[in-house]
Amino acid sequence: MEITAFPWELRIPELIIKQEKQKPDGLYVMMDKEEMVKLYDIKTINVIRDCDEFKANNISEPMYGYKAIPEINGKLQAKGYEYRLNTPCKTDERNPYITDFRECYFHFCITMECVALCPGRTEYLESIKNYRTGYPGVIRLFRVKAEGHCIQYSGDWWVTNNLTVIEEVTKEEIYSYFMDNVDLKAKVMKHLGFNENFWNDFIKSELPPFIELETSPN
Repeated sequence: MEITAFPWELRIPELIIKQEKQKPDGLYVMMDKEEMVKLYDIKTINVIRDCDEFKANNISEPMYGYKAIPEINGKLQAKGYEYRLNTPCKTDERNPYITDFRECYFHFCITMECVALCPGRTEYLESIKNYRTGYPGVIRLFRVKAEGHCIQYSGDWWVTNNLTVIEEVTKEEIYSYFMDNVDLKAKVMKHLGFNENFWNDFIKSELPPFIELETSPN
């Protein structure tokens, strides 16, 4: 049996592999499914291409999604980057075969619920609910545009080397979205351990609309 896959990890006596593909427009996708192959079952290995020679194409059209970003006193900052509305945040393109993109690219999700369900991500729903007037910080949800080199690394969770924060998603929009999608609301509530009173407290949050802090002229 022939298998075309990317060698992911060596766990003696097994080789962990993942299937991958690159779509025609340059969108790179690493499949989630892992397979284990016994080393003694491997008869021959054919190298299809050298990982060091990889060159990714930029996607042909922008992708749109959502991102939760911490705000402190009017500044949006996460993992050493400061985001500004409608200003692209860019980083160098990396080789997907030798890079952990979760650490070096900008994260975003396709849907609001996926931001809340993303493992290890910020809990924007609770942060908004618990906000009180005068708090210096909060985690807000924003609509974003992704361009350049985009990679899907799990479900609806993506990373890109070129991300633009477009606008805030208000608490009213978030509330309406989940009220109109009962199944998604139930899934998020179960995952995050929310009780039935959560959404009543959420919509009563004292969080004002985001106002970007003006930069001082040089």
